[in-house]
Amino acid sequence: MRNRAARPATGDDDGMVQFCTMVGALVLARATRGNPISEELLRAARTALTGSGTGQSEPRRRTA
Repeated sequence: MRNRAARPATGDDDGMVQFCTMVGALVLARATRGNPISEELLRAARTALTGSGTGQSEPRRRTA
């Protein structure tokens, strides 16, 4: 979270989108707590951000 939050400060639009997705999903999930859609919102955000839905980001490849 900290790494993604730092990206908007660099002018990276993709970082800003990722950060907004995380914050928005969390706010909506909390607003719908107790309703099955709450977990669906979090799962959809995880999938969008990681491509897998596991919540684990894939390792970045280093460029030489």
